[in-house]
Amino acid sequence: MACSGGQVDSGGLGDSAFGGGSNSATDGPMTTGVTGLTGGADGSSGGDPTGGGTEGGGCIDADGDGYGDNCPAGPDCNDDNAAAWTEDACITCVDGDDDGWYGICDAYPEGFEGPDCDDTNGCVWSEEGCANCIDGDSDNVWIGCDVYGDCAPGPDCDDGNPSVGEGDAVELCNGIAENCAGEVDPFPAEEMCPPAGVATPGVTAWACEPPAPGEDGCVITECATDLVDLDTDAVNGCECEAMPPGDEGVDCANSIDLGDIADNAESVTVSGNAVPPGRVVWYRFRGVDQADTSCDNYHVRLNFLSNPGEQYAFSVGRGSCGAVNTAVECNDYNWATDMRQTVGGQLTGQCPCSAASEPPSNVSRCENDTADYYVAVYRATTTGGAPTCAPYQLAISNGVYDS
Repeated sequence: MACSGGQVDSGGLGDSAFGGGSNSATDGPMTTGVTGLTGGADGSSGGDPTGGGTEGGGCIDADGDGYGDNCPAGPDCNDDNAAAWTEDACITCVDGDDDGWYGICDAYPEGFEGPDCDDTNGCVWSEEGCANCIDGDSDNVWIGCDVYGDCAPGPDCDDGNPSVGEGDAVELCNGIAENCAGEVDPFPAEEMCPPAGVATPGVTAWACEPPAPGEDGCVITECATDLVDLDTDAVNGCECEAMPPGDEGVDCANSIDLGDIADNAESVTVSGNAVPPGRVVWYRFRGVDQADTSCDNYHVRLNFLSNPGEQYAFSVGRGSCGAVNTAVECNDYNWATDMRQTVGGQLTGQCPCSAASEPPSNVSRCENDTADYYVAVYRATTTGGAPTCAPYQLAISNGVYDS
């Protein structure tokens, strides 16, 4: 401890006890730290109570920085902070970002690190950190900081590539690298696809074929059973469900059987979408000609009730599978005997007709024209625009329409 005037107060003891030092008031009293009191001539707490300070009190220095009430060095604006005593420092000598480094203080004793170049950012405190803590590619991964955390994730292994951050990121199929090794799309397609944040139902296999660097290259190569990627958009996955299921109506020998459709105005309606592309959906039915005596009402007709975008067509064969010619694309088909007219120079039709073995003149014999019909439905070759999953509705009737 430094003593005022270079002397030691004897505290009322004889000079010989302190090697002959003086005890006069002019020699100067000893300051005593926190208490600030000097010993009196009788050993009490009397004598000069100021320690060289203001009359009426001793030096009160609670934080040990030399400043305080009635202290020779001066007052302390915050006697609980050993790093600050001036008014300005008491405002700025704080650790605003809780990184252990303080702002502008009067001094930096043990336990106080500083100054902090940015007391609002807990990831920087040194001048070098404040100058170099940057996110050059704006991917929220930083370089050059004093420490990394929530305030500044990092370090960024390539601050010039926004797709690369801390270590190896999830690799995307996009023709560029999202990993610190700089490898472009190095993983199997199933690990990089679908595109980030996209749910793609029904996809069972992918390929990675970026059209250009930075563009998504996920391509669907396989869908789950009866699902089809008709629009070739990887974002919505295999969006189209085959109607009817893919194992039904696969060929003429395995046609979907619609049963009997008689000429007493019976009808059925079938629906489908003939996907995947190139698929042909096959149906068969028996057009029944009931017994007649005066006028045969037999009239088989097939027509679309719904054909979105005119993208569907059908072909019909009467009597056998071999009679179906898919090169003849129909959207309306009629085979009828409910008329009496000349067709191709020949009198045709059974209305009127007679059950007699020898019908009257200009009257046809009432024949039984019951037959099996085979129907193929497919995508029309003349359809414009991209195919859709919207279904067709095909009406099949007998005896409903008149010729």
